[in-house]
Amino acid sequence: MINFIIFFFISFVPLAVAETQDADFNLEMSSLMNQTRAYELRAKSLDRLVSRYPDKTFPILTSFITDSSENASLRYLAADKLRISSEAQLIFLKILDDPKQDVLARRIALAQLVQINKPPLRKKVLEILDRPKEDPAIRQYALAVFSGWPEKDKIERLRNFVQSSGEFLNMRTNALFLLESLGDLDFVRLQVHQFLSDQKAPEELRKNCIVMTERLKDEKFVPLLMRIAGDSHESSSLRQLAGATLTRMNRHNIS
Repeated sequence: MINFIIFFFISFVPLAVAETQDADFNLEMSSLMNQTRAYELRAKSLDRLVSRYPDKTFPILTSFITDSSENASLRYLAADKLRISSEAQLIFLKILDDPKQDVLARRIALAQLVQINKPPLRKKVLEILDRPKEDPAIRQYALAVFSGWPEKDKIERLRNFVQSSGEFLNMRTNALFLLESLGDLDFVRLQVHQFLSDQKAPEELRKNCIVMTERLKDEKFVPLLMRIAGDSHESSSLRQLAGATLTRMNRHNIS
């Protein structure tokens, strides 16, 4: 009889623990998946699930990241948690390479792959840059990542983006800003001057160039800014920006 009781107790305890764990997992999962709950509560449930039940939670995180109906912040948080999984890189590569995935899921995947920073990241970034029809936000992020690498053709690639009239405006502008930060100032000054002189150039690009003239502090830009500020053929917003920039530049400080 005593042996039976001991056997029953030994058998019952693990079963009871397992049932308690299952109940706790289900409760936290219910909290996480309830889209009517506050973000903070759902985020805490996600933290607890990953901490206590990683093997059960990681497979669920993938579908969570790719669910377009889900809260964007939680999708990013789920991706951060998933990154510690041994399968993370393969999962993020699969999401990034799937054109049927929603754009946010693919952006999240690329951001996580940059964090992981292992091959074939470089190949993927270059492929994205070479696809003009790719999502613009993904290409802009890829451009920023690429600009931080010690690539031999980095400057030339960025220059090509700036000079390509077929490129998206934001890609051209961002490439110009990146070249400025990389110290390719002779090229930047030349392009800024050309864009400001060309009234057929996109207005937003010209506005960004006016902003750059203030940082470049080049005396050669002053007559050009004065011409824009006083030209009735220019848009009123461009004229006002040029005039305000001239005022702030303080010509005595221009070198």
